[in-house]
Amino acid sequence: MVLRTEGMEVAGQRLETLAIDADLDPKGGDFSLAAGGPDLSLESTGSIAVAETITLRLDRLDGDVHKLALALRQPVTLRYGPQLKEIEGLDLAIDREARLAGAARLTDSAVQARMSLTGLPLSLAEKLELGPALKGDAALNVTLQGRPENPTGDFRLRLSGIELDDPAAPDLPPASATLEGRLERGQLDATLALDRIEGARVEAQASLRR
Repeated sequence: MVLRTEGMEVAGQRLETLAIDADLDPKGGDFSLAAGGPDLSLESTGSIAVAETITLRLDRLDGDVHKLALALRQPVTLRYGPQLKEIEGLDLAIDREARLAGAARLTDSAVQARMSLTGLPLSLAEKLELGPALKGDAALNVTLQGRPENPTGDFRLRLSGIELDDPAAPDLPPASATLEGRLERGQLDATLALDRIEGARVEAQASLRR
């Protein structure tokens, strides 16, 4: 099967070109995809298996989405069915410097997930027109496990070397911030710490119960 189209819109994203080549039968098969638009350039290859649970394997994904370069560092598998939703082997390079990696699995009786984001440059805030020009980087770790209706989890967000990337900005030492939290028995406890190299430090704690 070969599909070629131009000038279409998918999920609010305008595609100037879309090409899909697939060798499929009722049980699945292999495919390749190429898409381009004003804010998107994407190429991918993989396979799909159709059964009670649909399994999608992406062997390769490279592209740029809203000025961000994306590339899979290894194949990733997604499974979707009535009793199972799963992401296995995710390892994605973002803007060449950052890395999103992990896995997640959801069934009727259990949820298990671990995700990490490392080396994300804070300069992306300006690049994506979301904030000022900044130096520094961000890292995030998230884990979740237990029953879907009452899971337990932990997260840690670390911002390091934060400073304005502007010659006209005040000459202040870089700052760091750490936000940590734990979800347990329906309660989320979080701690925020702000500090500078010179030693000034501020801490705050909060709890939220559903």
